[in-house]
Amino acid sequence: MTPTESHAPALDLLRLKRPVIIGHRGYPQLAPENTLPSFRMAIEAGADLIELDYAVSRDGVPVVLHDDTLDRTTDATERWGRTHIALTSRTAADLRSLDAGSWFDPMFRGTALPTFEEALDWIQGRGGMTLIERKDGSAAECVAILSGRQLINRVVVQSFDWAFIKAVHALVPHQVLGALGP
Repeated sequence: MTPTESHAPALDLLRLKRPVIIGHRGYPQLAPENTLPSFRMAIEAGADLIELDYAVSRDGVPVVLHDDTLDRTTDATERWGRTHIALTSRTAADLRSLDAGSWFDPMFRGTALPTFEEALDWIQGRGGMTLIERKDGSAAECVAILSGRQLINRVVVQSFDWAFIKAVHALVPHQVLGALGP
């Protein structure tokens, strides 16, 4: 049975008679954005959707990070002694070794960048619903990850790349999507 035939939480959001509450990058006022602590706080605050951003590492692993570079929200510049370090220039193992919490507050020292799959499992496994903003990566890979976890229409997928949205729609026409733009 597909989510369109059974309970589809993403479709239920469309029927709400109130504004949808989105934890943008989790709860970035209280914890470092796009990290598990930030997602936890957004769930605890009652957000309907927990938004995350993902792109793909040099070795093809989807990793949760908003920016194209690692400078702002990790210790990459300290660790590797330069600036403007592209997420796509590093392997997932490199990215996972970074501290993504100390920049925000010392109490988050050692917080790792989550992989996309880890973040999905974490959010969905704790009663949250994920709003996925794809920054980089193929539609086929995104759909395969969602299908493998039985998350079609249990999440919402959005992107500024409308060709990506069109490709996801071609693969899973019933998936709730969002096209971002000016």
